[in-house]
Amino acid sequence: MLVKLKERFSPTTTSRTQEVLSRYRRLLRAPHNQAVNEWLQDVEKVYNDCKKLDMLETKGTRAIQDFLDAVSNLAPEFTGYWANKLLEEDNIDFYHVVQKFREFC
Repeated sequence: MLVKLKERFSPTTTSRTQEVLSRYRRLLRAPHNQAVNEWLQDVEKVYNDCKKLDMLETKGTRAIQDFLDAVSNLAPEFTGYWANKLLEEDNIDFYHVVQKFREFC
């Protein structure tokens, strides 16, 4: 009975993917009315959710580039450094860049 209820009321993969993608897109803008650390935690959480769903946003350096675009107005020198680093290396970890931004702020 519980299995049937779960099947009936749990979100479909498509609806879950759309919800996570919507959250991801909202976080592509730097925080205005939110503390930076709180925003960074949300960024890491939605990135993790995207990874679990094997979404394109987590493939290659796409998420890092999106993150750098989001913080470019807050920290242009940070963005410039990491954008150049991405040109040199393509195996940079997303969480590492977010942590470096946290330390930078």
